[in-house]
Amino acid sequence: FRITVHIRDNNNTAISGVDYIDGPYTVTFSAGLTSIPFNVSLIDDSALERSETFNLAIKSASLPDGITPASPSEATVTILDDDSVLIAFSQSTYNVSENNGSAHLVLVLSNSSSFDITFDIFSTDGLAIGGGIDFASGTYSVTFPAGVTKVSFSVPLNDDNVLEHIEDFFLTINSSLLPDGVAASSTMGQATIFVLNDDSVAVNFNQSIYSVVEGSVPAQPVLVLSVPSSFDITVLIRSVDNTATGEDRDYTSGPYSVTFHAGDTNSMFSVSIMDDNTLEENERFHVVLLTGSFSSGVVRGNTSRATITIEDDDRLEVEFSLLHFIGSESSGSVPVTISLKGGTSAFNITVTVIPSDQSPLSAEGNGVDYTSTPITATFTAGTTSTTVNVPVTMDNIAEGPETFNVGFTIVSSLNGRITPRNIITATATITDDTVVTVIFSQS
Repeated sequence: FRITVHIRDNNNTAISGVDYIDGPYTVTFSAGLTSIPFNVSLIDDSALERSETFNLAIKSASLPDGITPASPSEATVTILDDDSVLIAFSQSTYNVSENNGSAHLVLVLSNSSSFDITFDIFSTDGLAIGGGIDFASGTYSVTFPAGVTKVSFSVPLNDDNVLEHIEDFFLTINSSLLPDGVAASSTMGQATIFVLNDDSVAVNFNQSIYSVVEGSVPAQPVLVLSVPSSFDITVLIRSVDNTATGEDRDYTSGPYSVTFHAGDTNSMFSVSIMDDNTLEENERFHVVLLTGSFSSGVVRGNTSRATITIEDDDRLEVEFSLLHFIGSESSGSVPVTISLKGGTSAFNITVTVIPSDQSPLSAEGNGVDYTSTPITATFTAGTTSTTVNVPVTMDNIAEGPETFNVGFTIVSSLNGRITPRNIITATATITDDTVVTVIFSQS
């Protein structure tokens, strides 16, 4: 006769209704049969799981009279998981500003897991350097708790106050240490982190006024950066005339090019100063940063313009051009010439010529033989000699040549820049050209 057996299920790590279709199950032996298979339907849930078990037991109370359960009357069923999961970065590239403090990254699972998944991620330098220079390199441990498909972790960044180009480093899932059924995505198992520079560097002159002595050395202004740069920076400077004139007249005009090599914070450039042998006031010109030449991240600081003063080093000397000057009574004067030595002057120079008696037996001043009033002589700008005429008196007296002295004083020495030279006193001779006629008083 037929025998019907009822079988009940008991959860273990597998859960009825979640991992398999719960019982009870009914099995019927037809007359003459000693074994019969039956199926318990499993639920394919796509979640990564370890092997799970549930138990089956014969319900003895349901057996007909004369039939008892034999050993074993219970069985354990193991469900072997056929699922796998992929770990991936949520995106292949991340852009993060250096001053954020950390790069925040997201990892995702292709499907959930019934148990925690812990794995490692390791870093590789690109243009960004680990070890705390640009970021905290190393191996990072990340865990997906059971049932969670998205987690984040952070990599500390160093805000270094250095002007830099965009730098990168790489993070890679260590697939060699993943548990069974877990793999790293072949396309998204590595991410590139681009560290965006947040720094700017200001360019300044290290002072606003420079001085240089004409003809000694070039003017050498210094530019400074507010912070270092990881790459070379080249800037241009233009020149602006003031009282000094460029184009190699007083100085060599710009533009001038200055390069800061990586890591440097100051750089000097030279401006040639011309030695013109011209007595002149101190002159000035300006040097100004050309912002149009700046690289990205480079800005103009507060001292972007400087004044260069050229201190004149020229000295001039004054002397009479001759030791002895001659003039006739009939000409009305004795011409006296004074010379400048050592160059020219950019402005007028005034001296006072002073006639004076030589001795009681020589020419007499005060209008008797000559006028002894001091005479102003002026060297106009650019000239090196000037002549004054000392008036003499036509007295219609036959007499021999008469002499007097001439000297000079410098009205303004410009703080010692104009000085007397060798011939500071000369003599002047008045030649007598009176004609005397001798006749008899009567014939």
